[in-house]
Parts: sequence; structure tokens; C-alpha cells
Amino acid sequence: MKAFCILFIFVDILVAFATHYHFRFSRIARSFILLEKSRTVRSIVVNILKTIPKILPVGILFVFLILLYGLWGTVMFSQTVAGYDEFSSLMESFVSLFILTTTENFPDVMLPAYAVESYYSIFFIHSCSSLNYS
Repeated sequence: MKAFCILFIFVDILVAFATHYHFRFSRIARSFILLEKSRTVRSIVVNILKTIPKILPVGILFVFLILLYGLWGTVMFSQTVAGYDEFSSLMESFVSLFILTTTENFPDVMLPAYAVESYYSIFFIHSCSSLNYS
């Protein structure tokens, strides 16, 4: 493995000098050399790869709920100021709801709709609580 990585780096350097091609593939091989040398890093990577299948259903549920609330918000806010700013398309609503989930800019997402109708706050409270605690 180590010899293959070193050979790969050497070939990449030769190709880079011969063709003046600026993208270097050998940078990827450096991480494999690090995995080869360090047992601690190797065990960490193995443990991360083992936990991915266990947390995958939670991630799928999270993305499904954001898409569901995004579709709901796009339809509900289509004729409001918040619809033009935060929920103009499904992708914009996906990003806005992700920001809402992190509660980083919660007022920036919620207040334009809240200014139109105070009942819209129910949507934001329900979506934030179900996305954060599901």
C-alpha cells in the first residue's frame, strides 16, 4: 500500500511537470500514507465508518422532514413577503429550514412571515421543534 502511494505520487509529479496540468491527484494519496503510519488515525476512521450505517436512518429522516416542511412552507408562504425572500423555491426553503434548525438566524427566517400574520409562528415553532427533537 505504501509503495503504491509513493509510486502514485511520483507518477503524478511527472505528469504535472510534463503537461502543466495543475490538479494534483497525489494529495489524496497523502491521506492514505497517514492512515498507513498512524494506528490511532486508522482506528478513528474505522470507528467512524462503523457508525455511519447506524446514524443513516436519522439522517434520512432529517432530510425527509426538511423537505416536507420546505414543501409546506413554499406552498403556505407563496403569496407573502417571506415567500419571496425565504421560501421562493424548494431549495430556498430547504436552506431556510436548515438555518432554522440550527437556530443560528431564527429571527431572520421567522420575522418576515410573522410580520404578515402572527399565526405563521405556529409553523416555525412546530417545524423547529420537530426537526430538532426528532
